[in-house]
Parts: sequence; C-alpha cells; structure tokens
Amino acid sequence: MFVSRRIVGKNAEAVIVDGYSAVVVAVSRCEPVPRVEHAVADSQLAVKDSVVHYRCLEGFLPADLSATSTVCDGTNWTPSLTQCDGNSP
Repeated sequence: MFVSRRIVGKNAEAVIVDGYSAVVVAVSRCEPVPRVEHAVADSQLAVKDSVVHYRCLEGFLPADLSATSTVCDGTNWTPSLTQCDGNSP
C-alpha cells in the first residue's frame, strides 16, 4: 500500500491510498499539548486518552503538587494545569 497524501483535521484523518482511494479514520483529538511555563512536557501526543506529565525546570517547583499531569478527554485537557513557581538559580 502506498500512502500518497494524508489530510488531518481536528477530529478526522483521511489517507489517500494508492493515488485513488481514501480511508477516513475518526480520531478524537485535543488542542496541542498545553504549554506550562518553566516546565517540560514528556509527550506532544494530543489524541484521546493521552496523558502528558510535566517536569518543572531546575529551580522551580509545581505550584500544585497534584497537578503535574493532564489527560486529553478527546476534546479538552483535564485537569487544568497549574504552573511551576520559583526563582531560577
């Protein structure tokens, strides 16, 4: 099978196969992985049930220790993330 073109939308993906047929796959997606200031995400995958964990940069600590990860529910990221507080060395 030769995939000649891939078209990705917010909730669906179409793949042009062998130049003449299309396969449409419904994919539940969230917006891009939320950016948290002074933190690094361990993934950029934004499909349903994706879990992203954050690590605060050196010199910073999570403002809320219970909110160091977020999950894509298919539309939104939950819970809303906090931030990393502190002073860089």
